Amino acid sequence: MSRLRIISLAHRATWSDVVSQDAIEKMCSLKEGSSSCCCWLNLNENPDGKRRRRRSGIYKISKVKRENYIVAHFIIDNEISEDYKCLEKILQEDGCLPDGIDVPTAIPKATKIILIFNLRKGLCYSFYPGALLNFEIIQQCLSDLEKETRIPLKAARLFYYNRDILEKITIVAKSLGYKPYLSKGDFDTVKITAEGDLDSNYDWKAYEESLNDNEKWTVIGYRRSTNHFDDLFRLYNRKKSSDIALPETEELGYDDDLVDRILNIQLIFEKALGKEICDYCFPEPITTLSQFSI
Repeated sequence: MSRLRIISLAHRATWSDVVSQDAIEKMCSLKEGSSSCCCWLNLNENPDGKRRRRRSGIYKISKVKRENYIVAHFIIDNEISEDYKCLEKILQEDGCLPDGIDVPTAIPKATKIILIFNLRKGLCYSFYPGALLNFEIIQQCLSDLEKETRIPLKAARLFYYNRDILEKITIVAKSLGYKPYLSKGDFDTVKITAEGDLDSNYDWKAYEESLNDNEKWTVIGYRRSTNHFDDLFRLYNRKKSSDIALPETEELGYDDDLVDRILNIQLIFEKALGKEICDYCFPEPITTLSQFSI
């Protein structure tokens, strides 16, 4: 299942003070002569065949139809576990590997991340079609991007939500036509999963309310049908979480339909919080150079 994280790239004052209309051109220019860019994927190896470091970087920049949006395709090698042993390695250790049979060299898998930049709002939607990765990996990518483009990115902050606002999120989501369709609970020795039209099932609602322990519900899902697709997302009932699950996005590609789904989720969060995500992530007041009068 695909996951989403929302990143605020800079303080609103900093973003509006520094970022100009040429931000898109700066990002797109990375395609030209990209081998020298520190943020671009480098497949070169040392003469002895050993890698300099864990390979990672942006390998593709594209636009969507929506104005002020850029999509960066990022990839990174997964680390090889030294504890993993292939069949041949075990046979070799036990002295049972036949002559002439080599032990294969471990080949790491790679993970792709799609970074969708909303350059007007100063937000980045980090979309994981595969495994989730540490935010520090994306922070390093953004820092490298800043070195190449001079766009303020290295101070980016990850958006977190907590269980305190989930009730407000449910109210806002329902007002926008979403309905709860999934509940998962972990009640010590019993795990519960309910899926379907939960809002209209009075037996289920009575049962759910009788349990009377909101912290035991681990996942809550919402659904809204549109003319093009079922708009679904799932949130995690934790003290602090940054992860948003996006079921059924595999066929959407990385175009306007996916952006529409993300923006719908962003709207729900901002209505529940009573402020925009950029202001939530950067609440402190600052004064930029352009705001000083000479």
